[in-house]
Amino acid sequence: MRLPGGGGATLEIFQFENAADTGPREVNHRGLRHLAFRVEDVDAAVAAVLEAGGSLVGETVRRQVPGAGLLTFAYLRDPEGNILEVQRWD
Repeated sequence: MRLPGGGGATLEIFQFENAADTGPREVNHRGLRHLAFRVEDVDAAVAAVLEAGGSLVGETVRRQVPGAGLLTFAYLRDPEGNILEVQRWD
């Protein structure tokens, strides 16, 4: 997938048939723990991940950030257990 911003940056996502189980991933552990995506509709993105076999990590949060606007975000696990964050700023 090509990423915005030019320079030819890409995101590669791999799936392994015989992946080693390292235990559950947590948001606050060292290393790559989650990927965040800006979306147009957080609720629709959450529904799409759940429909694909993912699960929620907590609840959808809507928080007014002084000087920045309204932030809506949710953490999820994709079907392979990777943690995703979907967010929108208004």
